[in-house]
Amino acid sequence: MQDLALMAWLFTPLFVGLAVNGLCMKYDILRGLARPVDGGRTWRGAPLFGASKTWRGIAAVCGGTALAYAIRAPLWRPPLAAASLSQWPSACVFGAALGGAAMLAELPNSFVKRRLRVAPGKTAARASSGFRCTRSTRSISSSGAGSSSR
Repeated sequence: MQDLALMAWLFTPLFVGLAVNGLCMKYDILRGLARPVDGGRTWRGAPLFGASKTWRGIAAVCGGTALAYAIRAPLWRPPLAAASLSQWPSACVFGAALGGAAMLAELPNSFVKRRLRVAPGKTAARASSGFRCTRSTRSISSSGAGSSSR
């Protein structure tokens, strides 16, 4: 139970950072940073990450997570394993690093989705279910009219 409490304590500010990103997108805040991280580069005919992975998103999530950690530092005592995060400077640095890591972790996902031709903002599950449907149709048509191999 202590591990779960520590994880909740560590990651709750990340949700604040993600919410800050959503607000920046909705109200067009930090408009100058709303440029794709990949700079429009392509690989094998598809964008590297797509237009939805922007410098604004990275800045908003890093800044929002850092701000949430900074505000929380003097208010809530952290679990012993994260005691250094009760200090304002280390809380800010850790929050920004956590936000940056979260955004970096999204890049491989976007890269794969662009290879699968999944549009930005859509989930890969829809693309993979379409693939399964296509694959099933092929096996039904190649194995005969009445038999299906699942």
